[in-house]
Amino acid sequence: MVDAAHLAKTPSDLNTDAHVEEKLFEKVRIDSGTGVSLPELTRLTLHDPVKIIATRALQIIQSYGVNEHTENQEFSALFFPIAAGHVKNNAPIRLVLPAFPAKSPNRVDKVLGALPDLGEELALAHLDGMCKTIAEFYTPGAEVQIASDGIVYSDILHVTDEEVWDYGEALRAIAEEKQFHHIIFVRLWDLLDHARPQVDGHGDRIYYLTCAACIRRELALRYGESEYDPSGAIKNDPDILATYMGYKKFLASDLAHENWVVAASGKEKKVHFAEIAKEMLIRGRMYANAIRERMSDCVRLSIHPSQDKTKLSVSLIPQDQGNLGYTPWHSCVAVELDGTYRTGHAAEFRDTHDLVYRNDRPHHFGARSELFRWSIDVDFEFLYPCGLIIRPSLSTKEATLCLYDSHAEDEEAFIEQAEEMGELLLWFFGIIEKVRDNGRDNTVGNPAKSNEALPMHFDGTFKLVEQIDGKTGVVKKIQQPPTYQYDRVFCASHLDLHDVPHFGIRLI
Repeated sequence: MVDAAHLAKTPSDLNTDAHVEEKLFEKVRIDSGTGVSLPELTRLTLHDPVKIIATRALQIIQSYGVNEHTENQEFSALFFPIAAGHVKNNAPIRLVLPAFPAKSPNRVDKVLGALPDLGEELALAHLDGMCKTIAEFYTPGAEVQIASDGIVYSDILHVTDEEVWDYGEALRAIAEEKQFHHIIFVRLWDLLDHARPQVDGHGDRIYYLTCAACIRRELALRYGESEYDPSGAIKNDPDILATYMGYKKFLASDLAHENWVVAASGKEKKVHFAEIAKEMLIRGRMYANAIRERMSDCVRLSIHPSQDKTKLSVSLIPQDQGNLGYTPWHSCVAVELDGTYRTGHAAEFRDTHDLVYRNDRPHHFGARSELFRWSIDVDFEFLYPCGLIIRPSLSTKEATLCLYDSHAEDEEAFIEQAEEMGELLLWFFGIIEKVRDNGRDNTVGNPAKSNEALPMHFDGTFKLVEQIDGKTGVVKKIQQPPTYQYDRVFCASHLDLHDVPHFGIRLI
């Protein structure tokens, strides 16, 4: 792997031996799809490695879209200088994608719920994978800045600001959990340099919900164009026409269960959907202006079809070449027997596929087959870009989870970890009970503090709270047991028991 600074060295700086030159530049794969480099082109442009890297990076980005072989004057003039500028500075190639607004309001027959599911997981993995592919031949790699546009349209699509916020936070949690380090999230208030108090995540949520309408108004005031005519733009710009037609198509399904839609005639719906779509074009224009001004050093990506003149269209979920497919916030994912991911509306899969849950939420549809019906409960996790993990299902009620070969000698760290699970329930004598043989055979040496067998058992009977009976007024003491028991156990049965500590630590 090489970086631009290394490539920029002259052959004499590196080594006058031609073999060394070829070996170094062989690392820049001009055609990474086949693993075959083009040494002839490499030699011809040996003096301009920035051009090699920037060109190949743009080719990879195009390969994730529908216009892989587009080569036009606008493409070269607009995107190449941006990519080359980052490469020249030996910095990550920055990409910006306005996307991931919020789930469709149609949770009846279109999407599985208000929060991200497998579709969003695949989309983020797909974008992160694109950046990793670039990093295979250019060390700084690339980064995708996702500029969520949910707040821009939510009020006219009947999606609450709370849902937009929660959706965005869940996306960030997915990226952190799965270590998608090439993904960066940008909010509208970042584009507007909107002053806000530096507070924790909870405070940010309150501020967001309080100021959402103001932020939308500020976007209109700063980046709105009174002379912009969406009808004229639709007639004269093929990209805008494609976006407009896409808007009308998904509006018909997004708003299908709204009362006014149900009551409206076909003509009334058509007219109203067209009006909303044009309003979305106006707001999209404002948002695009903000991105163009604030993120001019980014290659502009889009989830809408385009001619790759002002933006590069990319698919978010792996599709057949030439097909952008559904976006994850307008669809759900069905996993077929061969591991293929297929996007569609929930109503399309309900009769032919099984609904799979993750964390007690609908996650995706799986192919209905005896191959997935085992004699024991198991979970099937399909991996991106390929692969499958099969693991026993964890109990959702009472179960013991054992983590072997863990190292938890630090009691303070042990307590901190337990506090992440919830409020600690204290023993009478403190936070931790250390269970070990006290060498007594009398009643003081109870089974919990001796070497005799002690089966897994319930603790917490000592935790009582007073409760007043609403009918009789009698005060009763009832148990309020803990949700979890968190144990650390030292076991060294294969060693001399006198040489090592063997005891348990229990937190409730």
